[in-house]
Amino acid sequence: MQHADEAAVRVFEKGHKGPTQLYYCMVQVTFTATDDLIPRIDAAAQDSGISRSRWIAETIEKALDPTTLVPADGSHSNEEYERIVTEYERMKYQVEMLNHQIQDRGGEIAWLRGQVSLLTEQMTKALPPARTSLWSRIAFWNKL
Repeated sequence: MQHADEAAVRVFEKGHKGPTQLYYCMVQVTFTATDDLIPRIDAAAQDSGISRSRWIAETIEKALDPTTLVPADGSHSNEEYERIVTEYERMKYQVEMLNHQIQDRGGEIAWLRGQVSLLTEQMTKALPPARTSLWSRIAFWNKL
C-alpha cells in the first residue's frame, strides 16, 4: 500500500529550468467524530504502535480495498468471503481482457482508416475530369 506521505511533488523555482527540491506531502482531511470515538481510535492506534493519523489512514485504505469486503458486524461466512474475492478476481480479469480487445480494435480501426485513405486517393485519380457547370457554359455563350 502506498501512503499519501510517500507521494512526491516536484517544486519549480521561477526562472529555473529543473526541479530545485523534492518534497513529500500528504493531503489533510478534517472530519467530525463523536466524543467516544476519539479515545477508541487512540487506543487502537496505540495498540498498533502507530500515530492516530496513520491508523486512520490505514483503516480507510483497508476499508476501500475491494479484497476486504467484509461486513462491519462480522456476519460473513468464509464461503461468502471467498466467493466475493473470487468474483472480484474474475471481474478484474474480464476488465483486463476487455481493455486488450479495445486496444486491438483501435489498431484495426487505424489500419482501416489508412485503407480508406488509399482507396480515396486511388479513386480520385481514376475519375474523369470534372465537367464544367451549366452556368459557366451559358456564361461562355453570352460572351460571344
